[in-house]
Amino acid sequence: NADGPRGLIASREQEHPMEQNQRLRLLFHTFPAREHRTGSRTLKPLHSNPNIYIVERFFSLSDLEHIDELLTERRKSFKHSHTDNASTGQSLVSHERTSLSLYLRKAGDSRLRAIEARAAELVGLPADYVEPLQIVSYTDGQRFDLHHDLGSILHLGEALDLELTRSGGNTTKRNGKQPKR
Repeated sequence: NADGPRGLIASREQEHPMEQNQRLRLLFHTFPAREHRTGSRTLKPLHSNPNIYIVERFFSLSDLEHIDELLTERRKSFKHSHTDNASTGQSLVSHERTSLSLYLRKAGDSRLRAIEARAAELVGLPADYVEPLQIVSYTDGQRFDLHHDLGSILHLGEALDLELTRSGGNTTKRNGKQPKR
């Protein structure tokens, strides 16, 4: 899009403005966060302002095994997490994000496309609105603090703290604790 990312988003907003804006407003700009059902899935509030939800059984065992295979293949590709400078658009490493990240190619294969479609369905948007899936790795003391990327662009992403195990693909919190904020 010649207008850059904001132009693309603005043009998409014109396609279904009421429907999309209403769903996003309910999910992310209504306090306190409330439980929402979409299709066969339920978004259960974990935190309000910002609204954070838990979606049980979002990933199937085969999804987790596939992600584990991708991580095994690309383990050395993790890079320092970054933010985007709002005025220059440049990507930079900052003290607000101290984790490591690995981006999976957008619509990279049929399983990733299915996960992207599921994520989009949760927020009521088309799958092409979902950013590339990102795996973020935190170790003790690392954090993801408040930061502002590209100004008014709305980013919807999946924040995953997965610890994949060979004994059934369980999803657990590392050391029973949430990552530091």
